[in-house]
Amino acid sequence: MNKMFKNTVITGLQLFMALQLPGRPPQDSVAATAEIWVDLLHPVRGWDSEDIANLQRAFKRVARRADKFPAPAQVIAAMEPKIQVFKALPRPPKTAAEKQEISRICADIARMLSGDTINNAINKTTTDEDKV
Repeated sequence: MNKMFKNTVITGLQLFMALQLPGRPPQDSVAATAEIWVDLLHPVRGWDSEDIANLQRAFKRVARRADKFPAPAQVIAAMEPKIQVFKALPRPPKTAAEKQEISRICADIARMLSGDTINNAINKTTTDEDKV
């Protein structure tokens, strides 16, 4: 088990004990209380450095509002949710029909840029006007 995690739990419990909150465990059972808290909190996270910092903040949040000795559930509830970043999946390969459609669109754009479509439209307009 992560030593930094255990030390954080012990420090948090020392904070609660120093506040002399009602319902605190007797002084001679603090070590047993710490072991119970470690066992209850350990499965909650992986306890990397971000989790440890989050736990430290949670102990302080609970201590600021505590009017009696808190339970581990209160510290867990005070922890910020862990943000997980997932990599996007790669785009699936294009189907033959999609490739053909893209080629057709590119060819249309190339014709427009080369002026063929514009020249054809101008010629058609001119021819139509000559008939009138």
